[in-house]
Amino acid sequence: MLLGVLLFALDQMHGVSNDAQARVSQSVSYSAATAPPAEEPPTRFESVVADANEILRAPFEGAVPRSADAWTRELVPAFLALLVWGVGLSAVANAVSRRPVRTQRYVSTRVP
Repeated sequence: MLLGVLLFALDQMHGVSNDAQARVSQSVSYSAATAPPAEEPPTRFESVVADANEILRAPFEGAVPRSADAWTRELVPAFLALLVWGVGLSAVANAVSRRPVRTQRYVSTRVP
């Protein structure tokens, strides 16, 4: 989940950088019409992380309206998924794995 959010943030920052570069190049030269660079296809690692995030966040996608901005649509389901899958399943695992505590009585070997 955290890797998915990190990859999203990096992608958003890369997009902002490309937009800024395009604005600078347009303000410098109006005659130079350059096509925007083609987006690179995701790597195998990125696609595996995206698929895992999609599966884990699917129950929480409805918590955010489609009209919300991209950051809200990304972070709210990720936070809810981390809360439920991380903290919730950890609490369930701890509750299930607890065994009754055996008290051991220590007997003194001293003779009064």
